Amino acid sequence: YALTSFVYTPMYTKSLLFNKSIVRGEISFVGGGGGAKFRDSGMRPLISLGLYLRFFSSESRSWKFDFRNNIYFESSLGAVNSMSLSVAYAFHFGTPQTTRPIEDIDEL
Repeated sequence: YALTSFVYTPMYTKSLLFNKSIVRGEISFVGGGGGAKFRDSGMRPLISLGLYLRFFSSESRSWKFDFRNNIYFESSLGAVNSMSLSVAYAFHFGTPQTTRPIEDIDEL
């Protein structure tokens, strides 16, 4: 299958891990569409809705837990739900960019 999604991240979190360290994270909602190809019935439209939780282990590394409900439309069955859980480890190359404080920006 192939799909594209919109991501909305309304919440950023700080959690206490084992009462020893603070872990920053985010909660995001995702929704999108695409297509799924099956051997017997060919290409079918697909709608995907879900959320993911991301926890940062450092400024450039994170773990992502992605929960999705993929709904595809089969002519003989109607709408079929397919749930998925993905776990991913992400890292960014290079030095994280920092932003300057507002006080340092010159006014025009």
